[in-house]
Amino acid sequence: MKKKEIQSLRSMSDQELTKQIGTLETEMLKGRVERKTKQLKNLRLFRAKRTRVAVAKTILRERELTLVE
Repeated sequence: MKKKEIQSLRSMSDQELTKQIGTLETEMLKGRVERKTKQLKNLRLFRAKRTRVAVAKTILRERELTLVE
């Protein structure tokens, strides 16, 4: 991911991030089905969504840890 994309995720609120994660995970589920049925043409999009979910979850976890301290 590019730094601008990560910065845009960091600027989101917690609610927006969880909504984004939910949306991406449903899209990934559809992508898995398409991949198994050989309909997915661009595997990079699937990988990019997976990376974006991981970064969003990491940002949420960082915020949780800073609140505890």
